[in-house]
Amino acid sequence: MYAVTTLPGKMKMANSTLQDPIEEARLAYQRDGAAVLRGVVPAEWIERLARATDRILERQSGTDINKPGDGRFFAGFFPWLEDADYAAFVNEGPLGELAGKLMGSRHVRFFYDQLLVKEPGSSKRTPWHQDLPYWPVLGNDIISIWVPMDVATPENGVVTYVRGSHLWDAFFPQEKWNEGSGATAGSAEAFDVIKAPNGASIADIRDHPESYEFLTWNLEPGDVLIHHPLTVHGAPGNLSSTSRRRAVATRWFGDDVRWMGSGDNFMRRLHKMQPDFPFPELADGARPVAPVFPLVWQLT
Repeated sequence: MYAVTTLPGKMKMANSTLQDPIEEARLAYQRDGAAVLRGVVPAEWIERLARATDRILERQSGTDINKPGDGRFFAGFFPWLEDADYAAFVNEGPLGELAGKLMGSRHVRFFYDQLLVKEPGSSKRTPWHQDLPYWPVLGNDIISIWVPMDVATPENGVVTYVRGSHLWDAFFPQEKWNEGSGATAGSAEAFDVIKAPNGASIADIRDHPESYEFLTWNLEPGDVLIHHPLTVHGAPGNLSSTSRRRAVATRWFGDDVRWMGSGDNFMRRLHKMQPDFPFPELADGARPVAPVFPLVWQLT
């Protein structure tokens, strides 16, 4: 059951505690489309998220994407709407302020979170894609902050980014990740042939990786990755036989974002599959002001 949780009085206000690593990451984010920040999520939050994640896995509040006999690959949308610890992290944790500083926005609303767990032996890779084509919004002030709860490496499925791809002036359509996903690209072939003005395509990234520069990092719990909604990215499977890879991708709105929910998007599909999901009734072009998108930080 979905329920929007708001915590009056818990809005994080701007302060002077953020130091030079934030500015370095902001510049790298603008230049490369992705960056890393070390040690920004306190251990107490990571521990709460890890416990909450295991609760969600136990009650199966999401989708298993793996093939039978493979290690588990679990994906769950909006865990903050069903778990108190995830809701507290959204409303009280450090990422709203961080998102505001990185985007240079005066106001930050929370968009959504997506739990992504690859257990040992999961061969399912996350295909190359951009995020924005799946979303019911447009704008430049949207940032993803990827939070691992375990050590994350290329062996167990850390995210990899195509450097500078957010600057390609490209909008690659949605691809079907698994049967029943509802994504509307007619086929993998149709998805592959779309080209950026520079000639890049998803197929070319996959088939000719030597032509591109990739960014990836080894992460400890407490580190985060940040990326732009048009940065092409993917992740390998978890080839480790012992190491879990639990992570949550969090998304945040800044000042220039506008709602474009009339077309096909992941939130509309969620609402179709689960009628209690709170799909906001907003006009296209409106600011995304709705209880499901809480205001979590503002510059004062």
